Amino acid sequence: MRRRLPVVLAAIVCLAGLGVLLYPTISNWWNLWMQSRLITEYERKVEELDTEQFTEIYDAAKAYNEKLFQLGISFANVDANDERLSVNGQNYDQLLNINGNGVMGYVIIEKIGVRLAISHGTEDEVLHDGVGHLKGSSLPVGGESTHAALFGHRGLPSALLFTDLDQMEIGDYFQVNILGRVLNYQVDQILVIEPHETDPLEIVEGKDYVTLVTCTPYAVNTHRLLIRGVRVEEETNSNE
Repeated sequence: MRRRLPVVLAAIVCLAGLGVLLYPTISNWWNLWMQSRLITEYERKVEELDTEQFTEIYDAAKAYNEKLFQLGISFANVDANDERLSVNGQNYDQLLNINGNGVMGYVIIEKIGVRLAISHGTEDEVLHDGVGHLKGSSLPVGGESTHAALFGHRGLPSALLFTDLDQMEIGDYFQVNILGRVLNYQVDQILVIEPHETDPLEIVEGKDYVTLVTCTPYAVNTHRLLIRGVRVEEETNSNE
């Protein structure tokens, strides 16, 4: 028995080491599977909407964006419970929340293999698994004088998320799928800013922007990497 003990201990150590090595791969696979499930559930709910429901939900999001712009409200001074931003009795957390789980759509970045659900807010529990929408920025339904900001972590041991966002270049494309409508954006600006800098995320009158945001440099996270896309094509329907 004593002779077997070192062998058993060695096997345990090897298995533990293997588990440490495989953890990021397995954890990322699990996160991708969960994201795919969220997106599938979201798409199923969208398909169940009738024309009247779809129009009501979509128009409410557009109305919210119009109020943000007209009132000059941004993420720097937004109050999620501000009655001025209420649309049909719904506040920010209820708009586009068709499944009741906070998912408002998903973002696709083919160049870096990203297909992640977009959820309301940028709290830790949101960013741990997917992409968060910055409160006070426009809801990502497109249109003139809108600028949606989508946040994602990089370098998490449990998920890749926006880890490879620094590979994006001017001219690259990404898409946002909201209520089955695919909005196409082309990268027109890449910035590295300090966390307190906010001007690059503000709405620009007449423009239709979506900016992808993550921390940089990798594993240091003292600054923010901003990948801004400008709307370049007419929307398409993902169900077509």
